[in-house]
Amino acid sequence: MKLPATQVAVQLVGPDELILNRENGIPLFRVRPDTSLPIERVDVYYGYERDPRNRFWADGQATARDGIWEAECPVFDLDEPLFAFANVYYRLSEGQRREGDPEAFAISVFCAASPDALHAGNVKATEQPRRLIDDFSRGLHDWYTLNINNRHHWLISTRKLADPRWEAPHGAKLSFDIETTEAGNTLAVELKTDSWRGYSGRKPDTWTTLVSLDRNGRQRVELAVNEFTNSSGKALEDWYGITELIFQPGAKSLHASSNDLAPWDGEVPRFFDLRWIGGEPVRRPKPFLSSRNAAGGLDSDEFRQAIKDSIRREKIADDAGDQDLDE
Repeated sequence: MKLPATQVAVQLVGPDELILNRENGIPLFRVRPDTSLPIERVDVYYGYERDPRNRFWADGQATARDGIWEAECPVFDLDEPLFAFANVYYRLSEGQRREGDPEAFAISVFCAASPDALHAGNVKATEQPRRLIDDFSRGLHDWYTLNINNRHHWLISTRKLADPRWEAPHGAKLSFDIETTEAGNTLAVELKTDSWRGYSGRKPDTWTTLVSLDRNGRQRVELAVNEFTNSSGKALEDWYGITELIFQPGAKSLHASSNDLAPWDGEVPRFFDLRWIGGEPVRRPKPFLSSRNAAGGLDSDEFRQAIKDSIRREKIADDAGDQDLDE
């Protein structure tokens, strides 16, 4: 976020800390921000993935008391590190802003604990695998959105399935409800696997299935693993390695034969009750990122492809904006 041009002296009043040794065994992230400016909100997030490019940041839903914000950061696996950060959002009054300044700005603070620290702090692994991935009671809070108000070009994605709590049981199906306002649409469901994991020896790929929504209203969709195929037509054999889940109109899918698919008709759909059904819970091995085997830098093919994808999506957003103006 752009910092205001106005000189505002704000600092985080420490110590901000990740408290490990607690009676219930659940780490607590405590933030003591400077209160000399009005605080709009404080958000605390935590995650486990060693590679930040694939890390899902779960909302700790911080609570405040006497100028101190706290959020519990429960742990799933004591042999994996814990990462947490807080964004403190400050409001600027009209007299504190110059032309071009935002109405608010944020200061961040970050903490981490290694597996050794978790064990030494008597932390308990209190988290368990969960079948319910998202009930959408908080809308798209856990999702990245693109053109979310454009009915032809919308896209939503999440890294939630990379979090061990929401990894797929072996043999499970991916299930969700979708509500549309018009019949005859096609939904593209995409899975990215092993993004940024060249150090694991596994190659990144994208797997797609197209879902025909013949009627409008709310309907249930259940998808087996082998319904997803890559650009070569190969079927996905196992859920292992998912780093991103994407929903978008079928006509916008890069890996679908979309020339004969009409643009999305009606309003942007709503989603409900995303979950895994059936199958058996399984602990899958995690790829490790270290200084010795780190790969995928600025000169990597994957990085260059990511830049191309970003430019493509920006162009879609620009074109969508122009189209909205024309309409």
